[in-house]
Amino acid sequence: MKNYGKLAVGLITGWFIFALSASALHLFKNDSNRVGVVVAMAALSPIVLCSIWCSTSKKFRQFVLSLSYWRLVASFRPYLPCPRATAT
Repeated sequence: MKNYGKLAVGLITGWFIFALSASALHLFKNDSNRVGVVVAMAALSPIVLCSIWCSTSKKFRQFVLSLSYWRLVASFRPYLPCPRATAT
């Protein structure tokens, strides 16, 4: 399963570099101040590719389903806003 982890990291890194380069080239520029087709494609392409990959590869589907949901949520927790305590 280590091969899929390295491949997933490589794909995410490639997608990030592509999105950063496209932003630097002003491909996401939208004069009408609406979400453009390019932004939608950049946001949805990883989801679509992962869905297609999961539906066609049994080993990749097993890898994805073996991931711990709570560990994934905990890894993003530092970036999520902290709920504020209410004074009583």
